[in-house]
Amino acid sequence: MADMIYMIDKGAVIESGTHQELMALNGKYNEMFTMQAKNYRMDEEETHVES
Repeated sequence: MADMIYMIDKGAVIESGTHQELMALNGKYNEMFTMQAKNYRMDEEETHVES
């Protein structure tokens, strides 16, 4: 829901933009977002299996 996202590494802005722009860069933001999203997908799969 952010207008602008800033990816900071060691105190410096290394990437900035919208979610779509940062995902298209295939940089650190994309890497971290994808890693986190995998956990949500795994949680959803476990919920469907347990139901």
